[in-house]
Amino acid sequence: MDHEDGEKPEELASWGVFLGMASYAEVVPRLFAWPDVQVHEETYENAEYDQYEAECVIYDNEGDRFVAEDFAEWRSGRFAQGLRPYATASTRWTSGG
Repeated sequence: MDHEDGEKPEELASWGVFLGMASYAEVVPRLFAWPDVQVHEETYENAEYDQYEAECVIYDNEGDRFVAEDFAEWRSGRFAQGLRPYATASTRWTSGG
């Protein structure tokens, strides 16, 4: 549960579920039928912006920023609308260096 107070969210329960090939958009409303499931667009935009930066932005040795594609254009053709998975810094695989 995220109290939105800046503290780490509180884990109320944990369990494993096999969902097969069903999408998040299909499964989440069935698993949690009581709430009105809605997408928090700011959360998705922040997660997708990190991915955009990794794919479309480079910096030269002086720190100048070069962009291959505008974020809005990149995002509009890339992601479906509605409930969908996204990566966060803690869920991304990184190679050791």
